[in-house]
Amino acid sequence: MVERYTRTVSRAIDIWGTVGGLSLLLLVLLTGVGVLFRYVLNVPINGLRDISQALLLCCVSGAIPFAARRGSHVAVDLLDLSIRPGVQKSLRLIIAIGSCALLTIL
Repeated sequence: MVERYTRTVSRAIDIWGTVGGLSLLLLVLLTGVGVLFRYVLNVPINGLRDISQALLLCCVSGAIPFAARRGSHVAVDLLDLSIRPGVQKSLRLIIAIGSCALLTIL
């Protein structure tokens, strides 16, 4: 049961990471097109800022779980050395639940 859940969550993280990467690519392309239209053709694209903000949200919310699963976030290990392993696991669980709650609110 746990393995099935782990595989499902892993697939969801992979899909959301792909969506985040594609939204970053689209964000770069739309920004370039927006600059081209605004400054070269003197025709600004209405609503481009709103679309850019939505794409940035998709990019960030896709990158956070992907980076967390790979362990590629920046971490400072000041307290890890002085805390027992059991307490470290409890703290990691609390942090994971808090992160999930925060991302759910976003």
